[in-house]
Amino acid sequence: MKLKVKGMEKKVDFNPSVLIIAGFTGKDRASAEAHLKELAEMGIPIPEEIPSFYPIEKTLVTQGDSIMVTSSESSGEAEPVLITTGGTQYIAVGSDHTARDLEKISIAESKGACSKPLSADAFEVDFVRKNWNTMSLRCYVERNGKMELYQDGPVSGLTHIEELEKKLKKSNPEIDMSESVMFLGTVPLLTGNFVYGSRYRVELIETVSGQKISHEYGVSIRKGEN
Repeated sequence: MKLKVKGMEKKVDFNPSVLIIAGFTGKDRASAEAHLKELAEMGIPIPEEIPSFYPIEKTLVTQGDSIMVTSSESSGEAEPVLITTGGTQYIAVGSDHTARDLEKISIAESKGACSKPLSADAFEVDFVRKNWNTMSLRCYVERNGKMELYQDGPVSGLTHIEELEKKLKKSNPEIDMSESVMFLGTVPLLTGNFVYGSRYRVELIETVSGQKISHEYGVSIRKGEN
């Protein structure tokens, strides 16, 4: 896989050995607990601890422009993505595309059921750390032939990168993150419910300078599935 670092004439080759999806990473504990209560009411099993970390098959991360899913009930969501390779870190933007019909059985299983789209462009991690309070996530979804805004919220509502790394190390000390990809969490949906669209675009924006990285991908259902 390759990354082009924003603002630099630099391209990075990387081959992750670990893929982690971090969930329930909002730093407002009351909001996180309210969300867990909503999930429980929908019959979705909730984790014992938050944030939660889901190691999934590393081959699920993709920089392609389309993914194949096994159910019509799957949806994406924009997330900053921490990439660690060769002793250096970068922040890309990706989509934690998830099989929503499987969530009532197992959140971990639902996370591992779909490919995880990832941008080819990335910011240096220090740029994102420095501008954490002015970074924003957006996601658009295609419905009825139109791209509609689906998510739009500040990254500052998420647990900061260093704190999340500490929590991961404490809860999963055996995982070697030296060559890794970790999705860092997402912002609320503007619709209040999942939209199962045919195309998604995710963006990570530094709102003062307007610098942006993005990735767009289509979704198709595997033949014979519904």
